[in-house]
Amino acid sequence: MNGMTFQGKLKAYLAATNTKPSVLSRKMGVPYSTVRQWVCGRSEPSMYSLRQLVKATGFSADWWVM
Repeated sequence: MNGMTFQGKLKAYLAATNTKPSVLSRKMGVPYSTVRQWVCGRSEPSMYSLRQLVKATGFSADWWVM
């Protein structure tokens, strides 16, 4: 998925794993509104949230941001 934005990767991950943003937010321990902002492209994760995303999905931080 080289060349994809963070938003694009997140949308692809959610679709491929049939995961709702609300489920991902609970797994990560972040507010649902935070994940929705990422999905809508309004913001990107902080370092803390990125670490939580890595733990929740198993994808490396490099994959998410490169």
